[in-house]
Amino acid sequence: MTKDKGEEDLFAKWFAIPLWQRVIAALVLGIITGRLWGPDAESIKIIGDVFIAFIKMLVVPLIFFSLVSGVAAIGDLRKLGAVGGRAMLLFVVTGQIAVWLGLLLGTLIQPGIGVDTAGLDLGPTPAPNETTWREMILGIVPQSPVQVMADVNVLPLIVFSLLVGIGILLAKREEDKENPEAPGATRGAVAAVAGAFDAGAVIFQKITMVIMELTPFGVFALIAWVVGTLGLDAVAALGKLVALNYAGCLLIIAIMYVAILLLSRVSVIGFFRGMIDAIAVAYSTASSSATLPVTLRCTQRNLGVSRPTSSFIVSLGSTINMDGTAMYLGLATLFGAQIFGVDLSWGDYGMIALLATVGSIGAAGIPGGGLVVDKTLSQSMVMGLLLHMMPDARVVWMRRQPEDIALSSYRAFFTSSVTWSWSMTDIAHQMRLEDRLYRHWAELFPEQILTVPYEDLVQSPEEWIARIFGHVGLELEPQVFEFHKNRRKVRTASVKQVRSAISTDAIGKSDRFAEQLAPFREAYQA
Repeated sequence: MTKDKGEEDLFAKWFAIPLWQRVIAALVLGIITGRLWGPDAESIKIIGDVFIAFIKMLVVPLIFFSLVSGVAAIGDLRKLGAVGGRAMLLFVVTGQIAVWLGLLLGTLIQPGIGVDTAGLDLGPTPAPNETTWREMILGIVPQSPVQVMADVNVLPLIVFSLLVGIGILLAKREEDKENPEAPGATRGAVAAVAGAFDAGAVIFQKITMVIMELTPFGVFALIAWVVGTLGLDAVAALGKLVALNYAGCLLIIAIMYVAILLLSRVSVIGFFRGMIDAIAVAYSTASSSATLPVTLRCTQRNLGVSRPTSSFIVSLGSTINMDGTAMYLGLATLFGAQIFGVDLSWGDYGMIALLATVGSIGAAGIPGGGLVVDKTLSQSMVMGLLLHMMPDARVVWMRRQPEDIALSSYRAFFTSSVTWSWSMTDIAHQMRLEDRLYRHWAELFPEQILTVPYEDLVQSPEEWIARIFGHVGLELEPQVFEFHKNRRKVRTASVKQVRSAISTDAIGKSDRFAEQLAPFREAYQA
């Protein structure tokens, strides 16, 4: 009996501590544990992975139900347009301010100047992969709501949720015209559907409140793992950039947000006191999606914002209004330009500001949303610089029988910048250069570069795919062996291969074209 009472008192004391204080304490303990435990801290990373998995589980239903419920509860399309219009204007303006702030800091401090590139053969600046405005617009339209939800593709999900909410509003208006005397709760199927979404929003907000109680444990495990495995030297090469990014975020909060609060006649101290839980969770998880549940709770409980308005604006803003991301994209672009010695005009600055704002809208609001995978053909020319700047990056270097590569390159429809693929002789010269670069970088970075023989990969795919996943630090999932069954759009020249299972059919394919490949062999072996 005494034991049960003691346990109850312990739990009561734990939950009596504000969430943000528990999160900060977990953050500090995680840093200490990581420093003391070292790489062995990876053993508790599973706790953080479970927490993040719970968060990802809630993102789709929470956004969907919250947005639909919020739009439907507004009650009037004109009011929706007014509220949504002001919100979008605020999002765009603050995003632009954030980008230009990042560009200003980058221009004044110049973090890219002084990065040691001695001994690196930078080669020509790689040609960018261009995405047209048509493709960007099409990417926002949810072609399949089910697929959008399965892929956690937030922007199309928001569009679909807004349309469902607008549909409920329109149906409500028609129902009101047909039964003007009936009480709102008894007007039929539309009211029932709207009520179901309201109930769903409440239910998932309650679930998220439960999940948020796991935040201290998840934060502790993830921070301990990061500090223990990477240490403080992981960002040494990017020290200035990281410092500027933090400084910019603090300026956004201290100047822009405070100015908005003063103009809105909202107490600055009262606002930050009411949002402290959301701020702590946002900092510790680095995820706007993870912060969404606690942000909704803070705005409704602590700031007195109505549930319809907060559900609509907060859910929309958690994806669209990413000022920190917008600032970082502008700052990082300027950082790269300074490293490569590229002079930027005012027109370039304007284009960077525009693209950074658009890019921040499409950024994923989950940890790892900034994970980048690049397979640009000319990456080998700047491999040393990339690995110097990103010491934790991992490279998978595919090697294949030369004649097969030559045939494949000659038959592929590359962009107009890949002119070396138009001639067998030029292909040979390019491949000789690639061979030299491969030997050079593989010798300098043996731990970061994994060499994968193509022929071995297709003959023993399970073995080699497991090695690749282990090398890049990703968890192996069964569906990777059935990648060809994925129906998502393919935008590269490899569309045929992506839709086909792994096979050995391409090995020795060049044997039938021995005569045509004679110029290649002569130039390659010279």
